[in-house]
Amino acid sequence: MSYLINPIVRLFDFRTRSSRREYWLYLLWMLPFYALVIGLTGYVSASAMSDPSGAADSTASTLAIVSGIVYLVLVLPLPALAVRRLQDTGSTGWLLFVPIYGVLRMAFFRGEAGANRFGNPPTR
Repeated sequence: MSYLINPIVRLFDFRTRSSRREYWLYLLWMLPFYALVIGLTGYVSASAMSDPSGAADSTASTLAIVSGIVYLVLVLPLPALAVRRLQDTGSTGWLLFVPIYGVLRMAFFRGEAGANRFGNPPTR
């Protein structure tokens, strides 16, 4: 369960390393969960628009606010997680701005086995 909480807790940690496992498990958990929230928001909004009485408007707006908060909580950790993941491979976090190479290196390259200039290897 730490792979879900660690990226959120380490929101502003750009100096250490994150494992490939932590990166993928967070993405694989976050994307379907957020897609579910977006789908539910779209469904409720469509229902509110088709309701002539306007009774569902408050539910739709409340759900939109909740959806925005969920978005912030889930997406804001991604840049720090990506930088830590690149640092685990021995690269600088600036590779995020090199579109294809940076993403491929972050997602698929193995981390360095021992300590590197960014610290000790991640525990998992």
